[in-house]
Amino acid sequence: MGLKLKKYITARVREYWMVDPDKKKVVVYDLEHNELPDIYGFEDQVPVKIFAGKCQIDFSEIYSYIEFLFEKE
Repeated sequence: MGLKLKKYITARVREYWMVDPDKKKVVVYDLEHNELPDIYGFEDQVPVKIFAGKCQIDFSEIYSYIEFLFEKE
């Protein structure tokens, strides 16, 4: 993840999201403004910063479609 982050910074990617399905977290790096990453849960609506937050991804809705993957047998 660190190597990929460095490559994205070098390539001037503006925003980088890492989704951790095991911890049900989304880490969002705002590479355009060099801010510390924001951490969201799967219950959150995550704003897309390159669109000034006008676009949001509803991870609770996404999770509702895939939660069966996390059910313990």
